Amino acid sequence: MAASAPQPSTSTSDARLTFHPKIEVPRLIEWFQLNRSPSERQLIYYADLLNRSPLRAERNKVTVKSLKNWWKNYKAKQRNESKAEKKAKKND
Repeated sequence: MAASAPQPSTSTSDARLTFHPKIEVPRLIEWFQLNRSPSERQLIYYADLLNRSPLRAERNKVTVKSLKNWWKNYKAKQRNESKAEKKAKKND
């Protein structure tokens, strides 16, 4: 008897969540600039706003966990860019 091939996962929790670069990312950046450390309540509100978009009808829903991860990564990106700018100025 031959082993059956593994079936692709259809669970939405297994799929990687991405943010739309022209619609959602600008909103996230705007919210980040207003508050670099949002509360859990604010993140729930932001997730709800993003999930109301017709765009999210076709994509995985935004979770608080995914927003926390985006915030953490964006904050690190800002820090790294700031360090690079300081290093470039120092070398001038």
